[in-house]
Amino acid sequence: MEKQCVVCKSIFNVKPSKYEIRRTCGHKCRSVLYSHERRGAGNSSWKGGQKHGSGYLWVKRESHPYANADGYVKRSRLVVEESIGRILEPTECVHHANCIKDDDRLENLQIVSVPEHAKIHFKGKAKSIETKNKHSIAMKRSWELRKNAKPN
Repeated sequence: MEKQCVVCKSIFNVKPSKYEIRRTCGHKCRSVLYSHERRGAGNSSWKGGQKHGSGYLWVKRESHPYANADGYVKRSRLVVEESIGRILEPTECVHHANCIKDDDRLENLQIVSVPEHAKIHFKGKAKSIETKNKHSIAMKRSWELRKNAKPN
């Protein structure tokens, strides 16, 4: 019996006993079909588009201009952006006032520049001259990259 592949639309032969079961013409199309069916809500491990990572809560937002490679954005960033009605600039970041990374209440979040955020967290900590120089170079490089970044 002949049947049409649901992925590549080619016609393939199938045994009558497998007609109701088979949907693809071969291994390649089957792997494509299963990878698409098992993404997002179709995956048994799906947790509603939220995950924990490095202490932060991340939300699936593939359309966000500053989403990471997996399509996730920190929830704290989304909360602040929603409250101010715009996307944060690459030179801005969100600081948790009480230093609890998953406490995303608006009253706990502050918009600060990247260098300002570093000053908040490294305030009063003694550093060697070499460490100061390394951090200074790294922060300048990071700051320049953020200033020149353009949303997708």
